[in-house]
Amino acid sequence: MFSQLIFYYPNGGFLGFINLICGVLLFSVLSCSPEPEPDYLPVNFTVNQQILGLSYISSQVPFSIDYPLDVQAVDSVDIMNFRESIQADTNAYFKIELLDMKRSTAGMVVTVSLIDSAETASRILNDNYLEQLKTTFNTESIIRNKVSINKIPTIQFIVTSENYINIKLFLILEPSTIQVDYFIPSHQYSEKLEQIESSIGSISHKKKEEKK
Repeated sequence: MFSQLIFYYPNGGFLGFINLICGVLLFSVLSCSPEPEPDYLPVNFTVNQQILGLSYISSQVPFSIDYPLDVQAVDSVDIMNFRESIQADTNAYFKIELLDMKRSTAGMVVTVSLIDSAETASRILNDNYLEQLKTTFNTESIIRNKVSINKIPTIQFIVTSENYINIKLFLILEPSTIQVDYFIPSHQYSEKLEQIESSIGSISHKKKEEKK
């Protein structure tokens, strides 16, 4: 139940990766809904804490997530450069704030962002957005679902391109929207799927103690 897009960056380095992923994050938004709507299908994930590692707890909205065990903290300079790349994009559809980023040495990246927009979920569900994703990722393989993750209404995209898989989650939290992206090299997807599912299953709109 996910989306596709990930970057291996042996030549371009992490800054090259930033340029690639930046356009992806500047491509999103939702609005608010206090309770899952009936057409948001509840989904449950088995959470294995043994394959989860660092946690993120937002200081701005009641949101927390445990990351896959393989990803680690990103250098503060790299995060700053990434944020500057996002802010410099004057063509972005929506204002987005990068809250956190983790990555693995093998190329998996997880980002958490805050969406600032008065737009509604219907805008994300518009077929125009779907077509733009196809163009951005040069793929026809995109799955879109409306699901409820731990009672949070969520619009999910699974984008599959030649080399990467991007699992894109838009979590509708009143009054904000949180965007979570998992970027996985396609050849690692099956191997890392349990970690990703456990991480998604850990998502909560209640704050909890951060893991050390």
